[in-house]
Amino acid sequence: MKNNALEYLKKGKSVIPLKPDKRPYLSEWREYQTRKPTESEIEDWWSRWPHANIGIVTGKVSGITVIDVDSGSGGTTDGLPPTLVAKTGNGGWHYYYQYEPGVTIGAGLRQGIDFRGDGGYVVAPPSITDYADKNGKKRGGKYEWSLLEEPQPFPTELFQINKTQKDWKKLLAGVPEGMRNQTAASVAGKLISSLPRSDWESVAWTLLLSWNKNNTPPGDEGELRRTFESILKKHVLGLPQEEEIKIVLMSEAARLQAKSERVMTGFAPIDEATKGLARGSSVVIAAPSGHGKTAFMVSWSYHFIQSGIPCLWFSYEENVADIWERFKLTGLKDNAPSLVPLDLADNKLNYIEQAIKIQKQTTPSFAVFIDQLSYLAPKVDENTDINRIQTNYALYLGKIADQLKIMAKEHQIFIIFAHQLGRSGEVAYSDMIKHAADKVIYIVRIPAKEENSTEEFSDKTMVMFKKNRPWGSRPRIPMTVKGGLFVKMEDELVKYATETLGWKQTNNFFE
Repeated sequence: MKNNALEYLKKGKSVIPLKPDKRPYLSEWREYQTRKPTESEIEDWWSRWPHANIGIVTGKVSGITVIDVDSGSGGTTDGLPPTLVAKTGNGGWHYYYQYEPGVTIGAGLRQGIDFRGDGGYVVAPPSITDYADKNGKKRGGKYEWSLLEEPQPFPTELFQINKTQKDWKKLLAGVPEGMRNQTAASVAGKLISSLPRSDWESVAWTLLLSWNKNNTPPGDEGELRRTFESILKKHVLGLPQEEEIKIVLMSEAARLQAKSERVMTGFAPIDEATKGLARGSSVVIAAPSGHGKTAFMVSWSYHFIQSGIPCLWFSYEENVADIWERFKLTGLKDNAPSLVPLDLADNKLNYIEQAIKIQKQTTPSFAVFIDQLSYLAPKVDENTDINRIQTNYALYLGKIADQLKIMAKEHQIFIIFAHQLGRSGEVAYSDMIKHAADKVIYIVRIPAKEENSTEEFSDKTMVMFKKNRPWGSRPRIPMTVKGGLFVKMEDELVKYATETLGWKQTNNFFE
């Protein structure tokens, strides 16, 4: 891919590295809309991401304007003059024309037709994409040149670029599906620019919702909201292209940023303490060995499943047959969506992310359980520098916890992983693990008192929040195990917590 990227650069194109899902690897790529990268930048990018796809930045910087024909949405190439043409990974077409001033990024300007001009980019051959659409359907494939000709003049006569005014009366009466996305952006922009800021949420958003009902069919409200917020940001933060940063009031930025969706997991004591778990959260379940980390995660997984949220398990401490026996004790049936990869690979962190991507193709939302964190540390073999591992073990585990948090946020799923409590009573090896997660839950079982007991610990357990972002509260919940499930306090546990441990009860929790 690197050689192809360098070849595009030689031909005067501005290129950027793309992920398999077509998004840029670069957190900020706008500067390459006004300047081409250097050869050394391309060498650096593809050394960091050797399998990155190639994106060509469209518009004046590359001298091209591209018509994107989405065959799956009813787009056709009828009437498009021959030019440089590429077949897309999804069976559509990219028609590369000479740069046309005034053409930016337009979606749905004709059934299944998008424009890519100033401010946009396209995936270029021989890239291979791989991702899931919003419905969880697997998409992507290889991009290939279909017609090798020099780019021809852009066919402005077919689209009447910048030649006619919008017929607002007609647009506001409702549009078909192929025009819906672009028109939504236009209507949102019209409303926002016409109303005072104090009316954007109460009036502009309400009117946009009303307009959406006139469409055939109406669009998804969540997608409409994302369009609305995108136009708000452009209106408030709108900058000349060469500027990079705009400082605004925090209250303004907060209004423009979508709030994290919180999900009730069905595990009543935990839901009560967390007010629901935000999508993109990572949670550490920490306990000394033998205190019930796995049992607690099985219990939480059971409640996720009962609430309609599948669970994907990576069990390194116990084999799948033993874990499934635990689930069967809870009453789950064979067809319950408690899922596992058939085998576990040595390259564990990358393997976990790949499995998550595969599951996302069919299941937009699910919870991941990892038992446990220490098994994700680098593999030790005859070539391993043991001293280096021992010196950096805390850093290794902390960075792995960071990566799990990033995965949860990027894929908007829940990741819950187990880890050890050290002798100090804190998370073992690295405070970075605790800092990386949104929630940190300690589990401590009460020792068995009966002299003739064959068990070291009773089923009585103290569940303690050591971190509860964003609320800050750190409740303690006395629990016990019944039928393979953790359940909230009994009178005996309450008595033990107050009289033996000296905890003070506040509402339904302890301090």
